[in-house]
Amino acid sequence: MPFENDDIKNRTLGTTRIFNAPLEIVWRVWSDIKHLNNWWGPRGFTQTTSKHEFKVNGTWSFVMHAPNGVDYQNDLVYSEIIPLEKIVIRHNSLPQFTITALFKMIDSKRTQVDFIQIMDDQKVHDSVKDYAIIANMEHQIKLEAELAKLTGEVVPNEFIIARELKTNLEILWKMFTEPENMASWYGPKEIKTGYSDMDFKRGGHYHFSMIDEDKNESWGKIYYIDIVKNIRLIYLNTFSNSKGEITRHPMAPLMPAELLTTIHFIKIDDNNSKIEIKWYPINALPEEIKMFNDFHESFKMGWTGSLDRLASELIRAN
Repeated sequence: MPFENDDIKNRTLGTTRIFNAPLEIVWRVWSDIKHLNNWWGPRGFTQTTSKHEFKVNGTWSFVMHAPNGVDYQNDLVYSEIIPLEKIVIRHNSLPQFTITALFKMIDSKRTQVDFIQIMDDQKVHDSVKDYAIIANMEHQIKLEAELAKLTGEVVPNEFIIARELKTNLEILWKMFTEPENMASWYGPKEIKTGYSDMDFKRGGHYHFSMIDEDKNESWGKIYYIDIVKNIRLIYLNTFSNSKGEITRHPMAPLMPAELLTTIHFIKIDDNNSKIEIKWYPINALPEEIKMFNDFHESFKMGWTGSLDRLASELIRAN
């Protein structure tokens, strides 16, 4: 979506996703309150709707219930509706912002949705971005699950692995955010890092190559989405080539091309930390999602090897 100026761009959050559902079904799930109540909001949140008028200038009023028991009143107005194309929603409760959803048919079974959230001012944007980015990601995951109820399509089974490590959060964070540290442990056992280029910021990347015992070289690229120091990283994990272009898994072409990666950094005490890693495929075809779901044991083996290497590097770092 083009921006009028840098001011608007700097106040904007959003996602673009392709879902395995026809346009008409995606539109229904966005416009029918019976479906909206099931998926709107971050994971763990539910809502009680008191009023919903899906029409221009219609109001949508609901209470969002957080997992910790706190309730949040939400009052919204539909400011623009173009059937099967566009929905604009004004969020009048604090924090104030405008949501634009754009719908595009990819083919008879797939639909692209652009979710654009523009905060009223820079101060609001800066105060909410650290939780709004991950909330929007979870929002899309819940949407995908709701669509699958209507289409019968397979949904991703999120891969999760966790490890406790003998180090403090500052050192652990550096192992993921400094190129020389990433190169020392990232990847399966018996793999060495060749090329390593990191631009560590929201919208930045980490482009790298891995060299096996037979001198075969493969490439990967990370695209950073969210960075909250010592707390969370969110990035897209992809296979790549030497030019930095997204490619397919060299041995498994049906593996999803884009894996949404969320890493949580958790303090146990001053000398011990826990890391939790989540993988979720996005923009994937049903057959690619099925392969992802079937490969969890392989993912576990790969990450276990990498985390073993990380633990060894941390012993040296400490």
